[in-house]
Amino acid sequence: MWDELKRFAHTHNKPWLFAGDFNDTRFPPDRNKSCRETDRRSRLFNEWIEEMDLLEVEFSGLEHTWARGRTIETRQSARLYRALCNDNWALRFNNATIKHLLAVHSDHSPLFISPNGFVPMQALHRPFRFQATWLVHEKFK
Repeated sequence: MWDELKRFAHTHNKPWLFAGDFNDTRFPPDRNKSCRETDRRSRLFNEWIEEMDLLEVEFSGLEHTWARGRTIETRQSARLYRALCNDNWALRFNNATIKHLLAVHSDHSPLFISPNGFVPMQALHRPFRFQATWLVHEKFK
């Protein structure tokens, strides 16, 4: 996957952002357990990021975006999801931010990406309105 993304980056001289599950972590706090293999993979992932001159979009919310295990002994978690961009994208969207949302029906947390930052709800000057008809729509799930 990293080679494909590298090819894309070198052939597209425009602002772009890669976001999603990279299935690797960057730093020790990005995971609750570690071993030689995860350390090795983190080193390779960081080398790839540096080689590509990528920047990471700041996030808020949960530290880890993936978790499994129901007890303290079996619990594993990591920050696998992130957003990486080129400098053109970072300059164009300098207020960009990401929220790690709560996982629902999955062990993966979704990302909510806002290229222009998040506006406080009170600044919208309109209340959220739930439409009951959404519940019966065929594509609601």
